[in-house]
Amino acid sequence: CLTQVFSSLLFLARQGLKICGREDVNSDFKQLLKLRYDDSSDLLLWLNRKTTWTSVEIQEEILQSMSLTIIRHFAKVTKERKYFGIIADETADCSSQEQLTVCLRTVSDNFDVEETFFGMYSLDRCDSPTIFRSIEDVLLRLNLEMKDCKAVCFDGAAAYISETIGVANCIQEKSPSVVKTHCYIQCVNLAVQDAVSKVPLMHDFLQLIQEL
Repeated sequence: CLTQVFSSLLFLARQGLKICGREDVNSDFKQLLKLRYDDSSDLLLWLNRKTTWTSVEIQEEILQSMSLTIIRHFAKVTKERKYFGIIADETADCSSQEQLTVCLRTVSDNFDVEETFFGMYSLDRCDSPTIFRSIEDVLLRLNLEMKDCKAVCFDGAAAYISETIGVANCIQEKSPSVVKTHCYIQCVNLAVQDAVSKVPLMHDFLQLIQEL
């Protein structure tokens, strides 16, 4: 019965479907469990006795457990492939809390390039030392070594690419062979912004969108 509770949550999370609803009894999770009653009479009897196993708190704990399992799996894969590249950037959420996004890029034995998103991590400050320490902490938690990092990809912010105190420079001190790359997507974004600024109609349109 507990396995069925886990698999129901896994299905909703895997498909990107909402779990909670305005009323707990009408949530997608509860309705999916009711649908499974037809195939498992034991589940109905068990849930009538173990109501706490479907509480919001338990749902969050189960999802967190699944999340950590996925992260550990990809960390193991990265460890086996040994060498990796780091893609990182920070952004503010709706509460203005700065968060660092970390992705690792690896190559399989079949030479397939894979990029894995490992999470978003809160930042107290957006300076180079804080960002570098956060990346170090992420690698430590994943049981990966900085010396195995062979490439980094950041935007053009000084905190990342400064030749003296930038994050890329700090990583290069730990792994001298690392290759630094300015994010191509950001280069295109900057070029588009510059081009659009020369066309009054487009400039005014984007300004209106931003104000809205």
